[in-house]
Amino acid sequence: MWRGYTRGIRATLEARLGSRHLSVKAYAEQPEVEAALYAALAAGLTGDSRIRVPRIVAIDDGLKVMVLGWLEGP
Repeated sequence: MWRGYTRGIRATLEARLGSRHLSVKAYAEQPEVEAALYAALAAGLTGDSRIRVPRIVAIDDGLKVMVLGWLEGP
């Protein structure tokens, strides 16, 4: 299911695979900057922080795709 599109930057899809709920992002450029941001935030947020960061499930630099765990909103 389409969830977002920013022309020339990225498209975001929602995917459900069995019990897994995922966000699939396809980029015009390599997703390494956004992936590094998610990894840094996840590493810095520990304990009882209320801030949530999506878990990186997979990255394919050749396809310019990143798959993240879905975060349910309020």
